[in-house]
Amino acid sequence: IAPIVKKLAQRASVEVALNFDHGEEIGLLKKALVDGYSSVMVDASRYNLEGNIRMTREIVEFAQQFDASVEGEIGCMGASEGDNYTDDDMKTNPDEALRFAKETGIDALAISFGSSHGNYPEGYVPEFDFERLKEIKEKTKMPLVLHGGSGSGDENIKKCVEFGINKINVGCDFRLDFFNGRIVPKGIFGQLFLLRRIPLKVITGREVVTTFLFVVATTHVIRKLYLFLCINVLGETSFTVAVRASMP
Repeated sequence: IAPIVKKLAQRASVEVALNFDHGEEIGLLKKALVDGYSSVMVDASRYNLEGNIRMTREIVEFAQQFDASVEGEIGCMGASEGDNYTDDDMKTNPDEALRFAKETGIDALAISFGSSHGNYPEGYVPEFDFERLKEIKEKTKMPLVLHGGSGSGDENIKKCVEFGINKINVGCDFRLDFFNGRIVPKGIFGQLFLLRRIPLKVITGREVVTTFLFVVATTHVIRKLYLFLCINVLGETSFTVAVRASMP
C-alpha cells in the first residue's frame, strides 16, 4: 500500500512522514526505504547491545542514499496483554543509550521508561521514570521517542514533552476508534474526531478503502493533538505525533 499512502501524503495540506514502524527484518526495512518511506524504525532490541548496534547501523548506512531518517530502539517494551508490563529490567540504560546513539548514527532514539504497548485496563495509568528520561536526554542530546503513548495519561504526556520527548507514538486509541466507529471517550487523544464506518463495496478492495478512510480521519486528529501540545506544554514545535496505520 506504500504508493497509495504516498499519494495521500502528497495531497495533504500538512507535512506527512511515511514511517515504517518496528521493523525487525533487514530485508523489509530496506524494501520500505526503496519503496519511498521517509523514515524507518529499526527494532533490534531482541538482540544484545552489540547486535542491536550492528543491525541498526547497517540500516542507517543504507538509508543515507534515500535521504531518509532512521529511528533506533534501546531497551525493551512490555505489553498490557497478559499483564506483561514494562518493568525496571526492561527500561533503557542511559549509558548504553549514549553508546548506541554514537555508534549507530541514528536520527532519533526510542527509549523505554515506563510505557507499554497495548490497551491499559480501565483506570490504569502507567508510572513513568522521568528521572531516567531526563538523564538520557542530557547524555544523548538527541530527539527521543515515546512508544505506547495511548492511554498513558495527560500529565505523563505533558511531562514527557517537557523533559525531552520529541516524538510520541499513539496507535491503540485510534485503532479502537476506527473499529468501533465512535469518538474516543477519554484523555487528550479523545473527543477529537468522529469516524463513521462506511459499508464497503467492491471498489478496489477492502484494504485500500479502509486504509484510505483511516488516514484521512487521522490527519485531523494529528493536527489537533499537535496544537494541544504546542499550546499547553511548551509553546514549541519541536516534537512529532506519530499515528500507526494498520490493516483491519
